[in-house]
Amino acid sequence: MALYVVRNIKRHSGLSLKFIIERHRLNGISKYAEKSKFNFGEDISALIKMGAKHSAEPQGKRLVRTFDVGRNIGIDRVTGGQTSVMTIVTESDGTLVTAFPGVP
Repeated sequence: MALYVVRNIKRHSGLSLKFIIERHRLNGISKYAEKSKFNFGEDISALIKMGAKHSAEPQGKRLVRTFDVGRNIGIDRVTGGQTSVMTIVTESDGTLVTAFPGVP
C-alpha cells in the first residue's frame, strides 16, 4: 500500500475545528456520546499540527494519519480506555476533515 506525505495539513477552517470539538471533546452532547473523546485540556490544534509530520495512508479518496502521541490524549471509543493514539483524516490535498483519539 502506498504511503503519502502531505507536508502540511491545511489550516483547518473554523467549521472543521468546530466539527471536531463538537463530536470529540467531552461535552455531554448525547448524540455524540459514543464517539472517541479528547481529555479535558488537550490542545487539539497542537495535536493536529503534530500530525503533519506523519505519513498518511489512502482510505478511499481521503488520507488517514494514525500515530502515537506518546501520552494519553483521550478515550478510544473502540476500547473504552485511555489512548495515546491520534487519528487525523484529510482530503488528498491536505484539507482537514476530522481528528480524534484512537484508531479508525
